[in-house]
Amino acid sequence: MTNSKSEAEQALIAGESVAQTFSAAKAEMTQIEVNLWSREIQRLGAARVLSFVEFWIGGGAQGSFRRAPTIEDLLSYADPDFVSPAQSLELLRSHVASCGPWSNPPIADAKMMEAITHMGGWAKVCQDMPDPSDDFAYKRFGDRFRAAWSRSEALQVQRRLVPKPLLGLVADPSQLRLTVEAPEAEGTLPIPTGT
Repeated sequence: MTNSKSEAEQALIAGESVAQTFSAAKAEMTQIEVNLWSREIQRLGAARVLSFVEFWIGGGAQGSFRRAPTIEDLLSYADPDFVSPAQSLELLRSHVASCGPWSNPPIADAKMMEAITHMGGWAKVCQDMPDPSDDFAYKRFGDRFRAAWSRSEALQVQRRLVPKPLLGLVADPSQLRLTVEAPEAEGTLPIPTGT
C-alpha cells in the first residue's frame, strides 16, 4: 500500500512540476495537454518526468526555459524508443543513399514504413529525395516527409483508440437476406432463423 501511495504522490508531484514549467513560460495547459502529460507520466514513470523537468528548467534544451515543453520534448529526452521526425528524415536519407531504389531498406519502424507508403512508396521516395546541399528542395522534401510522418502517427493513434469490429456478430438475425442469382429466379429470400 505504501509503495502505491508513494507512486501516486510522485505522479502528482511530476504533474505539478510540469504545470510549473508551463507557468514559468507564461503558458496555460489545455485539458488535452493535461491528459497527454498524465498519460506519459503513467507510461514513463514519475522519476523520468521529474528528471526531464530538471533538465528543462536547467536550460538543457536550447532556449527551453523560454517556452513550455511539449510531449515531443519529453519523449526525445525520456523515451529511448522515441524517434522524432527530424531523426527519421536523416535515417531515410541514409537508407536512400545506401540502398537505392532497387533493394528494400532495413526499416523496422512501422511509422517510417507507413510514411514512405504515404509518399508514394520506396522507389518514389528514392526518386524524389534531393541532395541535402540543395537547401530549398531538401526543405520542401522534409516538409512532405513530416506531413506523411504526422499522418502515419495519427493513423497509429486512431488504430489504438478505435476498437476493432467484432467479426461474425449480427445485430438482428431476422434482417439477414440471401441473394439468389439464378437464370430462372432472381430475388431476395429471408434466411430462416431456426425459431
